[in-house]
Amino acid sequence: MEIIQSLETKRPWAVQGANLRRARHRTGISQENFAPVVGTTRRHLIRLEKGWHRPSHALLSRIATETKQTVESFGYPDDEEPV
Repeated sequence: MEIIQSLETKRPWAVQGANLRRARHRTGISQENFAPVVGTTRRHLIRLEKGWHRPSHALLSRIATETKQTVESFGYPDDEEPV
């Protein structure tokens, strides 16, 4: 339990980032090729997948479209407006 809490403190979006990574993996596309398709850089995509950053709603929508997922499936809370 302490490990999870520590991880959440350091990477507040770790669970959601892992969901993004799994969805991208299912498409079979590398970070390098996926990032420009959804309109970001590989560096930013890495940070999103590691949970260091939270995607904007527009970026999350593009990721959802490309991975054939719903925005809600990534697990970001509805009570907070994405950056």
